[in-house]
Amino acid sequence: LYTQVSVVAQSRQINNDGTQWKKIEIARNKLIKTLEGRLDKNLQRIFQLLGLKYPPEDIENAFQGIKNRKPDVRMSAVEFLDNVLEMNLKKVVIPIAETALLDAVVDITIKLLGLKIKTEFECLTMLLSSEDPSLQVNTLQLIALLKDDDYLPDISKMLDSPDAEVRRIAKKTLKNYGVMV
Repeated sequence: LYTQVSVVAQSRQINNDGTQWKKIEIARNKLIKTLEGRLDKNLQRIFQLLGLKYPPEDIENAFQGIKNRKPDVRMSAVEFLDNVLEMNLKKVVIPIAETALLDAVVDITIKLLGLKIKTEFECLTMLLSSEDPSLQVNTLQLIALLKDDDYLPDISKMLDSPDAEVRRIAKKTLKNYGVMV
């Protein structure tokens, strides 16, 4: 299979027309929405757990405040959490809540923590190796449209996935690349 992948990688031409780029944009947005949904659910879980330790109504109001589009409401929710939470919880929850405030805060957090921003290739290969079949499927669908031969070894690995849908999409993606499996 690897030899076949290499031959296809050398011979295939990428379609650069406008409709292809539109399809890529749609696939990226679908993957982004899936990831945002996961983040929202995780944030909700954190606040549900906080509701076990603190008055649930107060925590629910803080959660709704953080999700609010108005910056002053979100800032008030963070200030409330800062006043209510114990020090050990503040260290974890406040940065998460602040990150939800602004993209600029995300940039500052990345710099403060000394994190390296991954390339799209690194991110997509990381998503393929996740344990979440729906993320894997959305990632494979985007990769199928990108037609970047560097993904072929990662796509091939997905043929062994325990999830039938992931295996099906991986086969379809390899066929889109011109690799017969």
